[in-house]
Amino acid sequence: MLDEYGAMNLLAKHFREKNIPQLHKLNNEITRGVVNSENKNMLKIGILAYVFSQILERPRFFENVNWNKFNERIYTYIDASLDALKKKNYQLFNKILEDVKYEVLAMDKTTRRFVLNLFETASIKTAGNLYFSGYSVSKAAEMADVDKLELVRYLGSTVAHDTEEFKTLSIMERIKNAKELFK
Repeated sequence: MLDEYGAMNLLAKHFREKNIPQLHKLNNEITRGVVNSENKNMLKIGILAYVFSQILERPRFFENVNWNKFNERIYTYIDASLDALKKKNYQLFNKILEDVKYEVLAMDKTTRRFVLNLFETASIKTAGNLYFSGYSVSKAAEMADVDKLELVRYLGSTVAHDTEEFKTLSIMERIKNAKELFK
């Protein structure tokens, strides 16, 4: 199972390689892992992986005159976040992620085409994945830091629950996981 440093390292590698499928896979892998650990830092990395995949899928970002500067700043933040994680400085790590979010939102604002920004979309989809993995709507919304009503709207409009990928845990698996939490 990945820890924060390993996940961030993979995120950095896949973003630098512009490997969109691996960024999606990383988001899914992290989300499934969070179901057992409830690690919010890991969830933030998963959401960031999804955001980066969306950036790389949209030519409007790299056609922007500020793309190269944006890219350099993101690489700098990624490297700084890896250093913070190596030192187990989670307060600095979270500050750096907020800086990354600010950079992405600023870039998104200049190329805006959608009502929701990339972080809102990524957070809602990740919360949906948590829900489809067995979390309650309230807990999924809390973990991904999204509005519960927005999550319910998203859940009502998606068919992801019909896929094999999001089959929930059996009762026995849930009991086992709950016992692990209280050891």
